[in-house]
Amino acid sequence: MSVLNTITRLWRFHGGLHVPEHKAESNSAAIEALPLPAQLVLPLQQHIGAAARACVRVGERVHKGDALARADGYISAALHAPTSGTVVAIEPRPVAHPSGIPVLSVVLESDGRDEWGPNSLPTPIEDYLRLDPAYLRERVREAGIVGLGGAAFPTAVKLNAEGAIRVLVLNAAECEPYITCDDRLMRERAHAVIGGLLLMRRALGVKDCIIGIEDNKPEAAAALQAALEQFADDAEDVLLQQIPTLYPSGSEQQLIRVLTGVEIGRSRRPVDSGILCQNVATAAAVHDAVTEGRPLISRVVTVTGSGISTPRNLEVLIGTPLSALIEYCGGYTPRAARLIIGGPMMGLALPGDDLPITKGMNCVLVAGADDVSAPEESMPCIRCGECMNACPANLLPQQMYWHARAREFDKAQQVNLFDCIECGCCAAVCPSHLPLVQYYRFAKTEIWAAEREKKKAEQARARHEFHLYRLEREEAEKAARLQAKKSAAQQRGHEAETPAADPKQAAIAAALARAQAKKAAAKAEATAGESSNELSPEQLEKLAAARARAEAKRLAATQTAGEAANDATAALSPEQLEKLAAARARAEAKKAASAPAQANADAAPALSPEQLEKLAAARARAEAKKAASAPAQANADAAPALSPEQLEKLAAARARAEAKKAASAPAQANADAAPALTPEQLEKLAAARARAEAKKAASAPAQANADAAPALSPEQIEKLTAARVRTEAKKAAQEALAAATAAVAALDADAQEEAPTASPAAEATPAPLTEEQLARLAAARARAEAKKAAQSGKPASSDQEQ
Repeated sequence: MSVLNTITRLWRFHGGLHVPEHKAESNSAAIEALPLPAQLVLPLQQHIGAAARACVRVGERVHKGDALARADGYISAALHAPTSGTVVAIEPRPVAHPSGIPVLSVVLESDGRDEWGPNSLPTPIEDYLRLDPAYLRERVREAGIVGLGGAAFPTAVKLNAEGAIRVLVLNAAECEPYITCDDRLMRERAHAVIGGLLLMRRALGVKDCIIGIEDNKPEAAAALQAALEQFADDAEDVLLQQIPTLYPSGSEQQLIRVLTGVEIGRSRRPVDSGILCQNVATAAAVHDAVTEGRPLISRVVTVTGSGISTPRNLEVLIGTPLSALIEYCGGYTPRAARLIIGGPMMGLALPGDDLPITKGMNCVLVAGADDVSAPEESMPCIRCGECMNACPANLLPQQMYWHARAREFDKAQQVNLFDCIECGCCAAVCPSHLPLVQYYRFAKTEIWAAEREKKKAEQARARHEFHLYRLEREEAEKAARLQAKKSAAQQRGHEAETPAADPKQAAIAAALARAQAKKAAAKAEATAGESSNELSPEQLEKLAAARARAEAKRLAATQTAGEAANDATAALSPEQLEKLAAARARAEAKKAASAPAQANADAAPALSPEQLEKLAAARARAEAKKAASAPAQANADAAPALSPEQLEKLAAARARAEAKKAASAPAQANADAAPALTPEQLEKLAAARARAEAKKAASAPAQANADAAPALSPEQIEKLTAARVRTEAKKAAQEALAAATAAVAALDADAQEEAPTASPAAEATPAPLTEEQLARLAAARARAEAKKAAQSGKPASSDQEQ
C-alpha cells in the first residue's frame, strides 16, 4: 500500500512560535540576474565534509563551467568557475563562518566575456527521466551540487541511499522570516523543481514523494500543482501538502513529523527511518545539472531588510562579494543597523560586506533598528521554563545552558546537546535575554575540536604502533635472510668437504683404535688393582676399607700374644739388635741397587743414598720391634740368643730374599709397599688417593679425554702411563719415609726406656739358636710374608720361591 494513502491528517510538533513574516518586502518582484562582478572569491570549503582540492594554478585562464577544484573524498563537492577569467591567487580568505578563520580560496578575475569552454558547454538531454540511476548520481556529483537550504550537505551522497528510502520529502516550507528566494523560485521555475524531484526519485528508486509547503504561499503552491499536471503519469505518486505556518516547520525533523507523523528520535537520522528530505532549490539545481549539464555556479539569494533600499531576489554567481549585492539593491539606508547572513532567527551576524557568497547562503538581511531587538544586558536565569515550552526539539535548553556555561561538555551531551537545531526559539522567549544559542554553538564547537584532537591522537598512536611493527618485521626479515645465507653457505661447505673428509676420518678412527688396544695391553700387564686410575672412587674406598680391616685383624692377633713375644726378644742384647739393623740396612741398600731400572729412575730423584740408609735403618728397627711382638708360636719355638755368625747369616738370607722379591715385584707394587705403615695411615692414604682420583675424573670431561686420545701416539701413551706410575711411586715413597721417621723416633724412645732394665746376663752371653729353631723361625717369617702379600693384593709366589 502506498504511504500517501495512509496520510489522512497532519501532525503537530512540540513547541514552535508564530513570528512576524516580513516576506512581502522581497517576494513581490521577479528574480533578477546580478551583473558580472570584476572578481570572484571561491572558498574550497563551502560544504559539509572534506574541502575540495584545487586543480588549477595561479595565472591559468579558465572558462565558465570549468572545474576549479575536485571533490577530495566521499563526502566532498567539486567547485566550478562561475565565469571565464584568470586565476590570480589561491590563498586563504575570510568567509562567513562563526569561527572567523580564513579558508583557502581560488580568486578568479573575470574577463567580462562569460563564455563557456568546449569541455564545459552544457549538453541538453531530453528523455532524462529514463536515465540510469547511477548515471544520475554521477552527474550530480560532477556538478558539485549541495543542499541549498542552508546545511550544504553533498547531494550525491544523499542520493546514494538507493533501496533504503521509502518516502522522499521536498521541503518548500521556507519558514524563516524575511526569506523568499524559494517562494520566487517555485513561482517562476516550478517545472524545474518538479523535474528535479522526479530525477531524485528515480536515483533513489522511490515511489512516494511528498511536497510540504506552508499555507502562506498560495502562488507557489498553485505553480507546483500546475507543474505536476504537466508531468502527467510520471508524477502520479507525488503529493502536494500544505501545512500550517509555524516556525520552525521548515526544519527537517519538524517537517517530517508534520507530514508523516514519524518522530525522528535523538541521535538518529531521517534515513534510518526510510525518509529523505531535499530542498526545492536543490531539486532545481539537479534538474539543471542533468538536463543541461550545468554545474552549480549560481543560486537565488534574497536581499532584504529595512536597512536596504530595494529588497529583492537575485540570481547571484558563487563567489560574488556581498558588497556587489548591496550596491545593486540601492545600497544601505540610514536605518541599517546589522548585516546578517540568513534570517533573523538562525542567521549569523557579519562584521562587514567584503565576504563572498557561498553555496549555502540564501539570504542577506540588512536589518534596521526596529527589525531586530538591540542586544540587551543578560540577567540571571529565573528558571521560568519558557525555553523548554518553546523548544521544537523537545529538549531542556536550561540544562544545556548551565552545562555549556560551566564547560561541562560531557554533561551537556548527556542532555542531547547535538539534537538542538539552533532555531533560536528558546532565546526569543527568554525573559532574561540570555544568548542561549550562542552557548550551544560554543559547546558544540569545543566538543568537535576535542573529538578532532582525539582522532589525531589515535591516528598518531596507530601510526607509531605500525612504525614499531614495521621495524620489528624488517628486523625479523633481515635475521631470516642472514640465517638463510648462513645455512646455504654451511650446506655448500659441507658438500665441498665431504669427499675429502672420509679418508681422514677413517685414518683417525684407525689410530684411535690402535691407541686404545695398546693402552688396554699396558693395563693388562700391570698387577690387578695396582693402578688407581682403573678404579672408580667407590672401588678405591672399598679397597681401602678392606685393607684396613685386614690390618686391624692382623694387629689384634698380634696383640693377643704380645707378652710372649716380649719374653722372646728379651734374649737379644743391644749389640745384637744393632747388628741386625745394620744387616737390614745393607740388605735394603742392595735391594735398592738391584731394583728394576724404571723403579730406580723413579726413586732416585726423591731419595739420596744417606736417606736410603736411614730408611733401611728405620725399617730394621721397625722389624726388630715387630719381632719383639711376634705371635705366641714364634715365642714358644724361640731358642736362646743367636750368635753373631748366625745373625749375619740370617741377615744375609733376608737380604737375598728381599732382593729377589724386589726384582720379581712390579714397580708399582714396590712403591706401594707399606708394611711399616699403621692401619690408620693405610686408610688415610687410600682415602686421599680416592679423593684425588675423583677430583681428577670430575675435572676432566669424558669428551675431552676422547678427543685427546687420537692426538697421542702409542709411544706417548706409554710415556704418559710411566709418568703416572712414577708419580704414584714418588708419593708412596714420601709417605713411607714420613712413617718410617716417626717409627724410628718411637723405637729410639723405647730403647732408652728399656736400656736400664736389660739383664746383665743377657748382655754378656746371648743364647745360641739350634738348627731346628732357625728352621721354625724361617717358616714363620715365610708365612707372615705370604699373608702380608695376600692382604696387599700381590702374588705370594715371590716369597714362596725364596
